Amino acid sequence: MTKSLAFHLFIIVNVLAIMGCFQPKIKPPNVILIMTDDQGYGDMSINGHPVLQTPHMDRIAQEGVRFSNFHVD
Repeated sequence: MTKSLAFHLFIIVNVLAIMGCFQPKIKPPNVILIMTDDQGYGDMSINGHPVLQTPHMDRIAQEGVRFSNFHVD
């Protein structure tokens, strides 16, 4: 291998290594799964309960994803 070819390979490898260091990092999603026991669908104010006030759970439900279509056999 000639000195010129070795030099060019050295430069190419270093440039590729430096470019790899500056790739944007992908953040994994934050997932919080809240499961409650012995709670019915209407037991939160976001689902229409006339007496119970659950402002914190309502905010979580409004800002997040709700899985409300489920079936029990």
